[in-house]
Amino acid sequence: PLLLAIVGGLSLVPGTGVSPAEAVSGAVQGLLYLTDVTVGLQLGYVPELAHLWTLAVEEQFYLVWPLVLVVVLRRTAPVNRVRVMGWLLGVGILLRVATVLLADPLDLFFYALPTTWVDTLLVGCTLAVVEHRARDSRGRVRALALHPVAGLVAWVVILVVAVHPAT
Repeated sequence: PLLLAIVGGLSLVPGTGVSPAEAVSGAVQGLLYLTDVTVGLQLGYVPELAHLWTLAVEEQFYLVWPLVLVVVLRRTAPVNRVRVMGWLLGVGILLRVATVLLADPLDLFFYALPTTWVDTLLVGCTLAVVEHRARDSRGRVRALALHPVAGLVAWVVILVVAVHPAT
């Protein structure tokens, strides 16, 4: 809020490069945590506040992830939770791959989209579920390394990185 107030105040000074309307638009995007979408899709974002995309990705994750845990993992038997996380991670990686494939390789704005970051956040969540599930370190490594979804996802990522020019 302090940064948004400063940018808003500076927008009233002629020659600063930010109009009051842009400052209000940027403040709304920032407060609603939508800057990642406006930057990623180039939808009227305010360049002086474009860096707020990182907070937007993080905050969207904090809003969505608890709901996923309640809906998906509560309905899943404890022995199947690592498998469910593997599938969620696979979907996250497919979202990233689709984002990269659909983006213009010369246009890096897609970097800010939440679909570019969902898989990295899910890796940490998957590791937390594996940590909770496996009691010893060997069991944790085996649970991840031998999981068929993990292998399939790894091959998809390697293939996309090897073939797509944007990578």
